[in-house]
Amino acid sequence: MTNPTTIDDVNNLDLSYMDDKWSQDMIRDGMRAIICLNDKMKKKESNIDVWDYLSKYSPEEGKGFMFSSDPIVSQIINEMEVSHSGSSLGWTMRQLELITKAGLSAHRSMYEED
Repeated sequence: MTNPTTIDDVNNLDLSYMDDKWSQDMIRDGMRAIICLNDKMKKKESNIDVWDYLSKYSPEEGKGFMFSSDPIVSQIINEMEVSHSGSSLGWTMRQLELITKAGLSAHRSMYEED
């Protein structure tokens, strides 16, 4: 499956392979944030596809996602509805990074190796 393109896609995504509902909720929230930001970009007639952007992005060394000065990353974070600690935000963004770079099947495989 490719990255979800609608909120319904995210809501219907099977993330049951993850250990707990909270982790699933954080991943879904990050995906919803990307979709919402993509919609806003389209309204601004921007050529940026946020999924594609994130698949090519790597945070600055020593800063990670938490202290990123990248405007797209900041906008993704601002679109999230789940309250995050620095740790959960970093974890969520790293999970999204893996999904955008390697795909959902690789993400699933990482959890099913146990």
